[in-house]
Amino acid sequence: WARTARRGAASYMYCGASLRRGICPAPAVRMVVLSIGTSAALHSYLAGRWSLTKRLDYSFGGLSGNFAGSASFDPLPASSGGISTADLLRGGTYLLLFSEEGAFTDDASSQMFEGGRRLLYDCTGENIVRVSFIDAPASDVADAAAARKCSRVFHDIHLSSDADVPPRLTDHPCGPDIYSGSMSIKSDELFELCWDVSGPRKTGRVRSTFSR
Repeated sequence: WARTARRGAASYMYCGASLRRGICPAPAVRMVVLSIGTSAALHSYLAGRWSLTKRLDYSFGGLSGNFAGSASFDPLPASSGGISTADLLRGGTYLLLFSEEGAFTDDASSQMFEGGRRLLYDCTGENIVRVSFIDAPASDVADAAAARKCSRVFHDIHLSSDADVPPRLTDHPCGPDIYSGSMSIKSDELFELCWDVSGPRKTGRVRSTFSR
């Protein structure tokens, strides 16, 4: 979450999310209890609705505070030209549309801002899940083909069959800043994501907790 002023109005941006008066993306912590070794397994694990909380802490360049809301991972239907051979062999598109909605409360001012974001989780690979931003309104993301056309890469999740190896998230460059993430799957009903950002524009951490 980074704050920028625009003609006297406050807007809040964090590399891909937006608040209605401001929101942006989210990060994670390492403590693996449950290991998921394939993209298909992660797809099955994530699918459905979750409660979501976030804690944002910035030493500079962003707002510190708490976010509370809900999130869902919804399978996207196939369409003409929007389903791959791998998808067909598995019997589905293996694409998940991630949507979050909620409210952020700023520590310093106690102001509350509603917001949300959407991401595309592409679980068609064997053990790599690609996560992308979706740069289009919900009405334009009706199926797999439409989602792919309006997406841009955020990061990848590398999975291992070794239960002692946690999912590995690739770094995400946002201008001159670098986001480094981690994911810990703690149980069937709880996982965490954490992103640490460092660079000339901002330094901080965003920790997201998903439960159901």
